[in-house]
Amino acid sequence: MSKAVLVLPEMPKRCADCELCDQISPMADEGETEYFCNVKYNGEQVKTKIAEKKRASFCPLQPMPERKTPNWCSTHDIGYAQGWNDCIKAIEGSVE
Repeated sequence: MSKAVLVLPEMPKRCADCELCDQISPMADEGETEYFCNVKYNGEQVKTKIAEKKRASFCPLQPMPERKTPNWCSTHDIGYAQGWNDCIKAIEGSVE
């Protein structure tokens, strides 16, 4: 299976803010709201109550890597940094 990248406009700080998360409203006597992650974790979908104020430990989202600043003393470093930054631009969709 080939790999894919999903770029979100902003990294969510908690599950409730994530575009990939569905909220299930509780019954009146059940208490906490449940969140259903639409991304599979180890091949299974996760349905869990989230009470924390951060992303769940099983969250598969990762922040975009930072751009590299080349070391101008080495042509190898310059080429590596340029290639790295070009890949990030392609993922972001900002390739000209």
